[in-house]
Amino acid sequence: MKKLLAALLLAGAMLFAVQANAQIIADGGILSYNINRHHDSIDPWNNSTSGIYAGASYNYDLPFLKGLSVVPGAYLYYSSETQMSDFSFYPLIYDTKASHKESGLLVPVMASYRYSFTSDSSVFLNLGPTFNLGFSSTTKGDLSDGATNHFKNGDFNRCDLMFGGNIGAVILKNYLFYITYHRGLLNAAGSNYNGTGYRYNRAIAGLGLGYIF
Repeated sequence: MKKLLAALLLAGAMLFAVQANAQIIADGGILSYNINRHHDSIDPWNNSTSGIYAGASYNYDLPFLKGLSVVPGAYLYYSSETQMSDFSFYPLIYDTKASHKESGLLVPVMASYRYSFTSDSSVFLNLGPTFNLGFSSTTKGDLSDGATNHFKNGDFNRCDLMFGGNIGAVILKNYLFYITYHRGLLNAAGSNYNGTGYRYNRAIAGLGLGYIF
C-alpha cells in the first residue's frame, strides 16, 4: 500500500514538472455513497449515505489533440446516515436507531475532453478509473456498547477500484460545475463473506463546484 501511494505521488510530481503552467482545479461538493449487496438467491439490498468531498486535480494537456487532457486528482470524502430501523450490514442487523459513518480518499486518473464555445466557456467529459482507500467505516446502534469497525471486523475491504466520470461545464473562464458518478469494479465484501456467495459493490454519485487556477 505504501509503495502504491508513493508511486501515485511521484507520478503527480512528474506531471507538475513537465507542465508547470497547466491548470490546477480545486473542487468539492455533495455526494451520495451507496453500498450494494448481491447474492444469486437473495434479493439485492443497498444502503445509501450522504456526505461531502473536497480536493484538487491537475489538468495536463496532451499535445496531439486539442481539448484532450489527463486529469489526476485526490479527494477526501465523508458520509453518514442515521436510520430508525432496518439498518443492516449483513450479518449485522440493527432493529432500532443506528448511525453509519464512512471516510476515505479517492484518487482518480481520468482522460478528459473539453469543447470550448468561447475563450471563457466550455463543456467537458471525464472518464477513467478511481482508486478508493477507506479510512474508517463504522456503525453504532443505540443499544450497542460501541461502534462496529467494518474494515477490522471483516465486513468490507478497505481498498477498491472504481470506474466512472464527470460531465459538466466551465463558465466565466475559472468556474466549473459538474455531476459525477463512480462504480466499484471489485468485490468489496470482506473476509466474513468468503465462500458465502455475497458480493458488495460501492457506487458514488455527486454534484460538484470548483475553481480553475
